[in-house]
Amino acid sequence: MLNAIEHTLVSRSSEWRLLPDLPESPDDLGLDLLAAGRDAAEEVDNLRKADGLTVRRLELAIRLRNLEAVQRDLDPGQWADHRHAFFCLVRNHVLSVPGLFAYFSYVPRLFGLAAASMDWTEATHCARRLRAVWDLLDLTAKPDPVKVRKCKQHLVDAILEALAKAIGRRSCEAHLMGLKDTLSALQLIEPVMSLEQLLELSRKLFIRDLAREPWREVLLDDVDDMSRMERVPMVALADSTLHKLQINAAFPFLEAVPALRATIPRVPYPIAFPTRPLLPSEMSLLDRRCIEELPRLRDAARGLRGVVLDIEDSAAAPEKRVGSGIPRVVNVPFNRGCQSRRIAIPCFLTLDSSWRASVAGERDPDARRYFRLNGIINDVLKTRPRPDYLVLPELCLPRRWFSRIAYKLSQSNVSLIAGVEYLHWSGTRKTPTPHFGTARAVAPFVSNQLRASLVTDSLGYRTFVVYEQEKATPALEEERELWSIGKKILHSLRRPVKRVISHGGFRFGLLICSELTDLTLRGKFRGAVDALFVLEWNRDIDTFSALIEASALDIHCFAIQSNNRLYGDCRVRAPYREAFRRDVARLKGGEADYFVLALLDIEALRAFQSRLRSPDSGEFKPVPDGFMLTGARKTIPR
Repeated sequence: MLNAIEHTLVSRSSEWRLLPDLPESPDDLGLDLLAAGRDAAEEVDNLRKADGLTVRRLELAIRLRNLEAVQRDLDPGQWADHRHAFFCLVRNHVLSVPGLFAYFSYVPRLFGLAAASMDWTEATHCARRLRAVWDLLDLTAKPDPVKVRKCKQHLVDAILEALAKAIGRRSCEAHLMGLKDTLSALQLIEPVMSLEQLLELSRKLFIRDLAREPWREVLLDDVDDMSRMERVPMVALADSTLHKLQINAAFPFLEAVPALRATIPRVPYPIAFPTRPLLPSEMSLLDRRCIEELPRLRDAARGLRGVVLDIEDSAAAPEKRVGSGIPRVVNVPFNRGCQSRRIAIPCFLTLDSSWRASVAGERDPDARRYFRLNGIINDVLKTRPRPDYLVLPELCLPRRWFSRIAYKLSQSNVSLIAGVEYLHWSGTRKTPTPHFGTARAVAPFVSNQLRASLVTDSLGYRTFVVYEQEKATPALEEERELWSIGKKILHSLRRPVKRVISHGGFRFGLLICSELTDLTLRGKFRGAVDALFVLEWNRDIDTFSALIEASALDIHCFAIQSNNRLYGDCRVRAPYREAFRRDVARLKGGEADYFVLALLDIEALRAFQSRLRSPDSGEFKPVPDGFMLTGARKTIPR
């Protein structure tokens, strides 16, 4: 019996750990939500039992949680049909006389979901339905008027609070008219809060970090709007108070964030007294030095999160460079015993139309892309043995999806390496343009970046940090297409340096597509890395096939190539002696997204390379002439 209970608990909890998924057709949305019987726990296998419809409470909670996540990740128009179908089910089966009391706690969340999606039509319909249910209850049940008024007051207050939290920073005139209609329909008691009072409450909740959207999203927005900081109250604390709260420890980090630099020594209220403080991953995104200097991240976490950390200086100290030609090492500690690493290589499709929409700043025409991506990540989370890394291709991941997906993967100790969509920015740079040659150009720029979310326990608990790297120069076709479609110029926002990442002792380098053709750049990783990850959006698979095969031999490491399924040839190449073993995994084609696991035997590779001379017979090909193994990778030879 205990085993059966444990199995049920594990299966149910796994549903909460997965990313949201919606059925292809909105008509199928209620199949798992409604039970064809009066007891939701009973399986209906004949018509005699199908004498009514009930709502499964657990399925309602999971479906609502999923839709709240979808609302954060997608524009309202991209899932309008599913949202309409869900609210139709809610009005018919949840906002009813028995459902009102059975699912009382979910009602404010339903209004919050509608308001966050700016779907005031559905919010107004739900308000009218709610009022009709209360009118029916008053006519038929004859309850105690005092108790009824208290119940209505509590419900209306909860709904108004949910609406105020959902509005957040949104205050455009068209949406305010819809909100006014919703408030008019929500006349369960008198008086209901006015529109002006609700907007003022929304503003206060947001600047106190109590809104639906965390205040820290202001700092993480790709659009740098300094005017938003003017509306945030600042706290001028005495030096003694700063010292007691340890906020002064975070001043080096705060000075590195452009939106906060001008406010010091005053501190924004949500920074000094946050309800949802910055995560370590967000700190490493806002300040690159936090991942290169872990004591700096420790100080920022102590000052902003109130975490007292005990880190060994040897684990947190940056590693000294062995030679001038070897990239600097970024050390991300992670206590992991086995030296082998499992890599999940997906064959994932991103359409050309999605790329063009991202360049032009338009809505993604591929409405199912989000759910296809969630589906393959859920499969990765459910697979056994679980991989250590998931590698996604160049430009395949919208920027606002990255943190949420990385967080879900990190909870299962899976790190993510992915190419994110272009960062759009404006400024003045001396840039060669396709039509005007080298000029001081004032034009919209884009930056092509990859991000690596790396699971770490260096802060005394399990979390993850984010390493970001930029592409230095565009490929020829990429440059032409950017200019012809959006009059955009690819230029790095910061100096596009390359680093060797040491993640729990596993050392690897990262390149973006055409950077693989730079022989000098590839050569810098020789002897310094166990693996080289190359993220691509590349149709010239024959040329890059030869480059990957050559890189595995001349760098003498595992070479991982992740390409768009549109062109295929995702692979893991190794410098094994026997030719049939060199393709550890290779994927191409298919009608659906999928992935495979590949095992990298890092310990065997290092033991082979640590010999003074490569043996005539061994597991790997002999190291190339001029190969120099860095000291940190040396081990006992085999």
